[in-house]
Amino acid sequence: MKRKRTRWDPRRGARVAYLCHSRCSQLQRVQVKMTVEQLQRDGWPSAEQRDAGQQARFETLFAEVTGVVVGFALFFHNYSTWEGMGVYLEDLYVKPEHRGKGVGTALVLVCTRSLFPSRE
Repeated sequence: MKRKRTRWDPRRGARVAYLCHSRCSQLQRVQVKMTVEQLQRDGWPSAEQRDAGQQARFETLFAEVTGVVVGFALFFHNYSTWEGMGVYLEDLYVKPEHRGKGVGTALVLVCTRSLFPSRE
């Protein structure tokens, strides 16, 4: 799985929102309050927002099988006074029919490699 920063694609944003809602309903948690618009603003800032100094607040990796999104990882970088640089993996979701095939493992590996971009 190769990592690259993607531009905003409303279909992908809608897909992340759908997968988040699916994940939460499976876990029988509270309803997701995040919207596709919030995802766009916070994950893919517009040129105007970037000019004003806003950076993406999170990164998203998509796992695709034959062009169809089957999973995603949403994460952000953090800093610990105990550990130093780190990555906080907020969401990891793989569709049930694609579990047990290494998709989630691949997403986690690419996510952790983001700490060491020079080693990719």
